[in-house]
Amino acid sequence: MGIDKEEDHRVIYYPQLGEANPDAVATCEDRERDFWWPIKHECALEFTTLGREIFAPNDSINHPLIEKWNQAYPEQAITSLFDLDVYDVEEIEEITGSGDYSKLGGLPHFMQGDPRREEPENSDIRRRTVNLLTMDSYGNTVLWGDVGTANWLIAPDRLAARDFSQVFYEWSCG
Repeated sequence: MGIDKEEDHRVIYYPQLGEANPDAVATCEDRERDFWWPIKHECALEFTTLGREIFAPNDSINHPLIEKWNQAYPEQAITSLFDLDVYDVEEIEEITGSGDYSKLGGLPHFMQGDPRREEPENSDIRRRTVNLLTMDSYGNTVLWGDVGTANWLIAPDRLAARDFSQVFYEWSCG
């Protein structure tokens, strides 16, 4: 199974949502799968607008700190935050804030490094740079592995065309 395969997941776009159906029944019940599914029961995510992006020092290929570092220190250019000799998570989070929250848009939060790095430079996967949703773990209600995150990314042109047929889905544990 390749990184680009959409098996067992998909993103569906609804231009308008109707009223919730309290009598709706799940169409698929799989007790073994439900045991491992990270979301224990139906829950809501509530979002607020932030004045600026708060982000964790993760290894996203689009991380703005990489560009800022390379502009300031072109002789010591990096391709990953892990290239920095002194990597102090607490110091960086003090400057940027914590990225440990669910969010629409902004930067994805990869717990084990950005998996798009493993793909060739010109691959379609690397074009998926717009973060549709990052979902963080919350106690025992939403638990991606052992307190990880999940990310859904799309290419900008596909988002503009409202074509959600090729969304990159990734989850990793902490």
